[in-house]
Amino acid sequence: MCTIGSTVARALIDVAGTAAGLVNQQSEAKANNQYRVQVALNNAKNANEEALRQKQLGINKSRQDKINGLYEASRLKAQNSASGLDIQSQTSEMAYQDILNNSFDSAENTKSEYDRVANSYFNQANSYLKEANVNNKQYNNSVFSNALNALGKTGRVTSSWYDDLKGRFEK
Repeated sequence: MCTIGSTVARALIDVAGTAAGLVNQQSEAKANNQYRVQVALNNAKNANEEALRQKQLGINKSRQDKINGLYEASRLKAQNSASGLDIQSQTSEMAYQDILNNSFDSAENTKSEYDRVANSYFNQANSYLKEANVNNKQYNNSVFSNALNALGKTGRVTSSWYDDLKGRFEK
């Protein structure tokens, strides 16, 4: 024969066992979420730092290209002067300007290439940040879902207890 105490006790034991399992599961989920979010944040930080490094490398390489152009143009002027050519002539001036223009174009292309690589790292950093946000949302949704699940089980125990109590007094 089933008594009020045994039915309610069985329901309470079921809820207690489920609650203990949910607490353990939630604790593991929280630790896992914290780890995944921290990894994503670290990856975002590393990608951002690499992007900044690429930008600086582009600036340095661009400067070096310009310096090399100035060096080559000055060397051409010195060579022409030493050879007895008129360095003020239009031909000499155009050759000088061609070297400068080529070096400046090369510098601009180099900087653009490094900027493109840096932008890809910035995009990667943003992806990692989005991943961290998604992980947090999934975790928060699971917490909410587990809370609703636990409330539902508590409601069943209450309902079972009430039904047993009601049945006892109706007899």
